[in-house]
Amino acid sequence: MNKSPQVDRYIHDRLPPNDQWPELILPNHFQQRIPLNCANLLLDRRLEEGLGSKTAFVSKYISWSYSELYERTCRMAHVLTNDFGVQPGNRVLIRGPNSPTLAAIWIAIQKIGAIAVTTMSLLRSRELAKIIEKAKPILAVCDCSIVDELRKSIQANPNACEILTYDESGGELENRMIHHPETFENCSTFSDDISLIGFTSGTTGEPKGTIHFHRDVMSVCETVAEHIIHPVPNDIFISTAPLAFTFGLGGLVLFPLYGGSTSVLNGRYSPEELLDAFEKYKATICFTVPTFYQKMARLAGKKNFANLRMSISSGEALAQSVKTEWLHASGQGLTELLGSTEMLHAFIGPTEEQIPPEAIGKAIPGYRVAILGNDGEHYLQMKLVIWQLKALLHAVISRILVKRIMSDLDGISQVMPVPWIRMDTSYTILVLMT
Repeated sequence: MNKSPQVDRYIHDRLPPNDQWPELILPNHFQQRIPLNCANLLLDRRLEEGLGSKTAFVSKYISWSYSELYERTCRMAHVLTNDFGVQPGNRVLIRGPNSPTLAAIWIAIQKIGAIAVTTMSLLRSRELAKIIEKAKPILAVCDCSIVDELRKSIQANPNACEILTYDESGGELENRMIHHPETFENCSTFSDDISLIGFTSGTTGEPKGTIHFHRDVMSVCETVAEHIIHPVPNDIFISTAPLAFTFGLGGLVLFPLYGGSTSVLNGRYSPEELLDAFEKYKATICFTVPTFYQKMARLAGKKNFANLRMSISSGEALAQSVKTEWLHASGQGLTELLGSTEMLHAFIGPTEEQIPPEAIGKAIPGYRVAILGNDGEHYLQMKLVIWQLKALLHAVISRILVKRIMSDLDGISQVMPVPWIRMDTSYTILVLMT
C-alpha cells in the first residue's frame, strides 16, 4: 500500500484501533484508498472547467475570482511550508471572523496536506488553551484584531507554537506572500488522510475534536450539495455561521466551491444587516439559524427576496410558526437540515420527494438512519424524521459520539465500538454513509 504523505502521525496514532471503528458503507469510488486532495476538487478543478474569471469569494472589502483565489492559496501554501516549515500532517490552527482570507487559509492548509483546526473567534484564552493542548498545532494563523487572547493561551501552554497574523488590508501573511510564486504543487494526500479537526462547542463538557478525512469533505459535497442544494455557478451563498462550525464550512466554502458558485464572507451580521446583504449581494442561498429567520421575517417589510431561492435552517429546532412567518415574509419555505460536527454536516433533510410540513425530511441519499435500542436492535427504521422525534433529536444531538472522536489527544480517544451514535440511555440514532 502506498505510504501516506502525512509524515506527522500524531493524530493518526491517536485514532481508535481499527476494530473499534464502525463499518463505513462508502460510495464505490471511496471504497478503495485512492489519491485525493480536496483542494484539487474544490478549487483547482474549477480553473480546469474554465471558471477562472468567475467570482469565488466576496466581502465588504474584497472580491476574488477563482483564478485570484487559486493564486493566493498557492502563495499562502508556500508561506506555510517555506517560511514556517509546516509539513503534511501538522496541525495549523486558524482563528478569525469569516472572511475571504480565512477561507483561503483553510484551502492552503489542504493544499499542503496539513490538518486545519479552525476555532471560533469569540473563544477566550482558557478555551483556546484546551484546543491547543489537544491538537498541538505547529502554527497558529490569526486575524490581527483578535490575536491577544491567542497569545495568552499559547504563553500558558507548554506546547507553544508560532503565530502568523493577517488582516484584510495586509498584515504579516500578506507581506510574506508577495515573495512567493503563484503556483503550488498540491500534496498527494490519500482519501483516508486527515483534512481537518472540527471541535465541538463543549457545551456538555470538554470540547471534543472530530476527525474528518479528505474523502469526508468530498462526501458531504456529494450528498448534501448534490441532493439538497444543487449549487450552480450563478448561486451566491451567504451565512451567519462561522467557518469554525462545520455548518458554516459547508455553507460558505465547501458547497459554493463544489458548485463553482460565489460565497459572501463577512464577519458577524445582525438580522437587519443580513437582510440588507441579501439585496446588496443578490444572495440566492442562505444558511442560518431559526431565530435569525424569525427576526428577519419580522423586519422584512418591503425587502426584496427575488434572488433568494433556498433558505436553509439548522442548529436549533425549527418551529412551525417560524416556517410560516418566513413563508409570508419571503414567499418561500425553509429547508431544515439535521446534522452534527461529528458527521461533518447534515444527514437528514428534505430531498426531492414531497414530505409532510411537520417533518424534517428523510435520510439524505448516502446515509442510513434508524433508532436503535440499547441492545442494538432496530427500534424504528426512519422513513421520515417527524415532528414527534424532533425534540428528542435536537435535545441530545450535542451529546453524540461517533467515529473518530478524540476527547483527550494525550492518549484517550472516545469512540463507540459499534456503528452507532449514542443519543441517550434509551435509544441510539444510527447514521451510516452508504
